[in-house]
Amino acid sequence: MNPLSRINLILGQNNAGKTSLLEALFLLSAGANPHIALNHTLLRKAETMDPSACPELFWSALFNGFDTAGEVEISANHDSLGQLALKLSLRQPEMINVPAEDSVHLSIADAKPTAGLTVSFAGGEQPPITGHILATGDGYRIEGANAARPLKGMIVSPRTGISTEDARRLGELRRRKQGHLLAEALRLVDPRLVSVESNSAAGVPMIWGDIGLPELVPLNVMGEGMTRMAHLFLAITAAPGGIVLIDDIEHGLHYSVLEKVWQAVSKASSEFNTQIVVSTQSLECIFAARNALDGQDLRVHRLDHVDGEISPVSYNSEELASAISCGLEVR
Repeated sequence: MNPLSRINLILGQNNAGKTSLLEALFLLSAGANPHIALNHTLLRKAETMDPSACPELFWSALFNGFDTAGEVEISANHDSLGQLALKLSLRQPEMINVPAEDSVHLSIADAKPTAGLTVSFAGGEQPPITGHILATGDGYRIEGANAARPLKGMIVSPRTGISTEDARRLGELRRRKQGHLLAEALRLVDPRLVSVESNSAAGVPMIWGDIGLPELVPLNVMGEGMTRMAHLFLAITAAPGGIVLIDDIEHGLHYSVLEKVWQAVSKASSEFNTQIVVSTQSLECIFAARNALDGQDLRVHRLDHVDGEISPVSYNSEELASAISCGLEVR
């Protein structure tokens, strides 16, 4: 895909690879940090699996065609960091851990090694760095988790809502006297909002809103549109100078506020120097992006299956407007 812009909208039919593209960029942003592969927004539907019981199946969602015998390579060219490349593979450990209480009853046939995920990252002038993550009976053994990430990256799933981490991010914004930015963004969804704050009055960090009632209201009871907007905005603030990847941006948002959401995303992206990559299947969302961001660093990329391969078709803002005016199907 080339060129990319500050805000990129990814289109395509079901199973065209939109979410996989976002996941690949997120993994690449982590460099040689293997623990990032455990992020709850990755490995779709794998959260119910026991990685120690069947590691090949657990990690298979990261591999093309679920072929864990092969190797995955993700590469990109960064304006300042240069060429970035990440390789993923499964390896068999050199040692097998056997619990002492089971050692008497364990046969050689039962002593099956547990495959671990290996990540190898190379970027710019630095030599390749390798990390490993191995599922054990009571958790994970991670090597190389302290490797520096090449760039800050956040991925936002349609399944994720407001969290204690978002409350912490708001606290950080308020410390920098920027808390009003979130309030301004949320006011696009609910004009009644006066202010927002984070505190632990309920025993855990939460975000509260003032909508003119005698008491503050927890943000998570003010509607899915408010929580979705807050989560998107705070994700952008948490990745200054980095990249934020948003899957199904329209999830939980009424079509009537989509233009305002795009305006808020664009403003936050500019404020925090963050590149945005968003997926959608909604034609209303595409129209809203064109209207809100016309000529403002927007590029649209449609993923098509061509002869068994995924091929991108890109539109700049002017080309997108022309295609829509001619009645062409841009999704």
